Amino acid sequence: MLKSDFAGRSPETIDVVWQTRGADTAKVDAFLAKAATLEGIAGAPKAAEAGISPDGAIAITHLQLTERAPNVPKATGKELLDMRDQIRAQGTKLELGGEVIQTAQQGPISSEAVGLTIAAIILLISLGTVVAAGLPLLLALFGLGIATALIGLLAAVIHTPD
Repeated sequence: MLKSDFAGRSPETIDVVWQTRGADTAKVDAFLAKAATLEGIAGAPKAAEAGISPDGAIAITHLQLTERAPNVPKATGKELLDMRDQIRAQGTKLELGGEVIQTAQQGPISSEAVGLTIAAIILLISLGTVVAAGLPLLLALFGLGIATALIGLLAAVIHTPD
């Protein structure tokens, strides 16, 4: 239904949250307008259309994506973070959230790789041989693979939300 009725839209968004007290609405509008020109972002509402907290201190709006978050270029997320830093330097407290932003903030090495490397070193030192150290690691990786496969199988059979 989304593809047929709203072509070029994704159910995923980037959350833009800012503190309304002391915020220059024109600066937020300029941020949103510039964000709408980036690849993977469908458009942006005006700051005046944002949801406001009951006490009026915080506002939130959503940047609609043109495709699923994993397909949005990492450069888009990095550019949004740079734009956020610029508007912060001008005195407006603004934060971003969503999968696109998380992907842009990730480092080049995953935490899983670091953990596996440290575990291998500790096991090698404590057990003394590569075979003795490798067996627990292989068993753990095998268990993770089986668990992942079973989750994928169950997700195909049982209805699960995204």
